[in-house]
Formats: sequence, structure tokens, C-alpha cells
Amino acid sequence: MKPYTISQNLILHFQDGKTRTFSALEIMSASTTISVKEWIKEEQKILLFSFIHSKLNTQLDLTEVSPFAILQFDEQGLFTGSSLSFGNTPGSFGILVQARKALVIPFEKEFPLESVVRIALDQSGKSAAEIFVEGLRRMPITLPKGATSFIKKVSHPQDHQRGKKE
Repeated sequence: MKPYTISQNLILHFQDGKTRTFSALEIMSASTTISVKEWIKEEQKILLFSFIHSKLNTQLDLTEVSPFAILQFDEQGLFTGSSLSFGNTPGSFGILVQARKALVIPFEKEFPLESVVRIALDQSGKSAAEIFVEGLRRMPITLPKGATSFIKKVSHPQDHQRGKKE
């Protein structure tokens, strides 16, 4: 299943009541392994990954992604932890996250990681329909075992018309 992307305005809340607002590319993915390098562009370095698969873990491949901070959040947007990717050594590097959302931001030494509380989407300027559709896209999906899509293929359509079986 191909990831769905949308530009979002995010609000990061801190323990002291302050907030920080910024733009990010939200990537809603059903994949359990994601190469972050594929998504980082010169003009778009802030990414919000929303994991919509039903598995517990997601592996983020951070090879050649540095210096970045990876902030992790649960379904309600509450902060659950962070990781840093400095790329100090050659070779591959990745992390396993159990969060439902991961915010990838360029590392700033002054950024108060220890006081992050939660993240929220800035929905101002969006219609109720847009908010509803985005919410549907973020819902975790589960495919039946062995299925590759939700569309059932019928080998003989004429046999299944109007409930008749021959």
C-alpha cells in the first residue's frame, strides 16, 4: 500500500505551557519498515510519520540521516520518547519504535527535548470534511491474512450476479 502524504501545520506543546508551531510533511504509512532518507528533501526536512499498520513495532532506517531528532508519540499525541541520529559512524543505522507517530526534525542543541509533552495538528483553516477524511486515513488498517487489498476478485462474475449460483 502506497503511503499517503499531506502538508500539515503542527503544534508542539511543552511542560512550561509554551508551544512551537511548524510545517511538516505527514506520511501515513502501512509499512513496518521505512527509509527516512527517501522522504527528506532540502525544502522539506520536518517529517511526521503516522503508522497505520496493526503491528506493534516500526523500523525506521536512519542511514545517512543526520543530524536529526526523532520524537515519538502515541495515538493521542502524547510524547513517549526520543532518539537522536548523528551519523557519526559509517554503515547503516536504524531504530525500532513502538509509537504510532514519529516526528523527524533537524537536531538543534538548544531544543528542549526533555520538556516535550504532546503534539497536535493545527486544524484551523480546514473544513469539517477535510478533517474527517484525514482522520479516516490515519485509522489503523488490518488486511485479512494473505490478502493484498480490500477488493475481492471474483473469477466468474456472472455466477455471483443477483445472488444466483449455478
